[in-house]
Amino acid sequence: MLSYLLTPFLPFDVVADRKARSEAGYRSTETVVWTDAPGPFGLSVPTAPPPPSPQRGQLIGKNDIYISRNVTGVITDIISCRRPGREPFQYCQHMIEAGEMDIRIRYAPEFLPDWERLSSGAKDFLNCMVKG
Repeated sequence: MLSYLLTPFLPFDVVADRKARSEAGYRSTETVVWTDAPGPFGLSVPTAPPPPSPQRGQLIGKNDIYISRNVTGVITDIISCRRPGREPFQYCQHMIEAGEMDIRIRYAPEFLPDWERLSSGAKDFLNCMVKG
């Protein structure tokens, strides 16, 4: 599935912070200092100490969050993969920074090792549509 996400500009570092913050159970008012830990397939995992009083809820702790940065350190890809559980369909949601328009694709976790190829292909597809 390929979808285009048209929203007011929101830097990917803010999006990554919000995704990681909500997944870890941090409250929106708490200060969080994230560090990048090595993750699978050349990705990084945003990590921070546990929140002092974690939020609880059905959506917290259900996903693994991965990010990719370019050579200047800017976040270019944010991937959120559902952990195995009771959901019948596991998937990864991959947000890709692509200039004025961001791209969101979803795929089965088995395709996570190919995240770079999928990201590049989605950007190529978008460029083809914009030029055509």
